[in-house]
Amino acid sequence: MRAHWKSWYNETHIKQLHHRGVEMVRLPIGDWTLNPYGPYIGCMDGAEEHIQWMLDTCAKHNISVLLDVHAVRGGQNPFDNGGRAQKVIWINDTHFSHWPNSQAMWEGEWNITEGKYDHINYDNLQWSLDVTENLLTRWGNHSALAAFEPVNEPWSNSNIDVLKDFYRAVRKLVQMYAPQAYFVFHNSFIYSPSVWNDMFRDDDIYKVVMDHHYY
Repeated sequence: MRAHWKSWYNETHIKQLHHRGVEMVRLPIGDWTLNPYGPYIGCMDGAEEHIQWMLDTCAKHNISVLLDVHAVRGGQNPFDNGGRAQKVIWINDTHFSHWPNSQAMWEGEWNITEGKYDHINYDNLQWSLDVTENLLTRWGNHSALAAFEPVNEPWSNSNIDVLKDFYRAVRKLVQMYAPQAYFVFHNSFIYSPSVWNDMFRDDDIYKVVMDHHYY
């Protein structure tokens, strides 16, 4: 992974972005960065150092960073960018089924038959809050950090009330450890303003940004 990170982008790339007028880059990371678990133990060594390098290099070239937790424990969606493909069923030696039985396990155990979570996994949610606090403790005061997003693309079947509470808790951490940074949240592919209008008061939306991925 160290070899991959060093070859994927280097200071020349960052310098070229600056010359082209780019003001901000999005840096996707895993929630295992500072506290590896399961299959990530050992194989992701060096991630913390490279994130530090990225922030320092971007600061050097006047580019700010959106730090984005791109994959969380259990998977916030069943897609290729959720960190884990859930419920893959092998049909035979050469074919498998994924999408009909795919699900996200971050918020809890998804009941495909009933189309809802059987229970909410508050341990996973607390883990993500702890990860947020650790990341912000580590880099919240870095001069390049301009925004923080705690989870990328939670799927559209998310329990929205639970997700909103998570977002509210994360925003408080951002305000505490990185008051200069914007709190960014993904809309879980639910585009109706009425769903999100009550997450914060109208007079309490300073440095709040909705992340909208329209494919």
